[in-house]
Amino acid sequence: MTIRFLLCITISYLSLLVNNISAETTNDKLDIAPQLSASLSVKSARIGDIVELSLKYTLPKDAKISPESKIEGLKDVAVIEKKMIPGEILLSIIVDRQDSFKLGPFSLSFKDKEGEENIIRSEAVTLDLITNLGEKPAEARLKPIMEIVPITPLWLIYLLWSAGGIIVLLIAAGIIWWWRKKRLKNDEIIKERAAHIIALGEIDDLRKDKLFEKGRYKEFYFRFSEILRHYLERLRGFPAAEFTTEEISRRITIEEDRMLIPMLREADLVKFADIIPTSAKKDEDIRIALLYIQSTSPTPTVIQQKDRTIEGEE
Repeated sequence: MTIRFLLCITISYLSLLVNNISAETTNDKLDIAPQLSASLSVKSARIGDIVELSLKYTLPKDAKISPESKIEGLKDVAVIEKKMIPGEILLSIIVDRQDSFKLGPFSLSFKDKEGEENIIRSEAVTLDLITNLGEKPAEARLKPIMEIVPITPLWLIYLLWSAGGIIVLLIAAGIIWWWRKKRLKNDEIIKERAAHIIALGEIDDLRKDKLFEKGRYKEFYFRFSEILRHYLERLRGFPAAEFTTEEISRRITIEEDRMLIPMLREADLVKFADIIPTSAKKDEDIRIALLYIQSTSPTPTVIQQKDRTIEGEE
């Protein structure tokens, strides 16, 4: 009985010793195999959502990870928050891609108990995107939406703008044509007024010089003939000042202009044939010249007043 009892105690002690050795061996093996795994808090998300990436790690005995430990695999990922708890690193990231959202593979650096830097790695993780752009969002083409994106064809817009431009140009052309026509008409009126005003002023100056009364008959009729020729030239538009009396007679087409021909012929006789007219004849020639200017002037009233003024001065 005593021997059996001692044998049982010996067997129990040996069994406990074997279990302790096995446990220590298992712990040593765990220390040799550090691990890193990655996972996302959700399987799918929309663009703009915030998801959480979890990096869980197992390290050998006395190994350490510091906040400055380098994490590879986060290139072009917008990390807005980082949390570290024993055995896990939590990263809050923004979903900002529309083609695919694949993260990793990841690697994490740590220092073992001797202070040497080591690296553990994990597989990549993928997030399914929820989108209305089809299976290939990057290749999708946006379609016009009523009241948001214009649905009018581009050619119609260009046509309307072109038509508006043509209308504006036609209106501008019409305004320019009307203005130029009015200006030409005003220029013609001013030109006619200037012609009779110049002629009246020259006849007035000729009478004030009293050349005829001083016996300078030829000089008087030279100036008198030139006044009438220049007036006819300004009025009708042909070079009457350079024509002879006969050439002027052949060029005249308006009947009222023919009343000048007798005066021009008489002036030629005084200039070239030494004919001396009487004072009454000179006054008659001036009177007929003033009547002719009055009948061809666009403002006969002004000329009549000028005529009376000149006659009054005599």
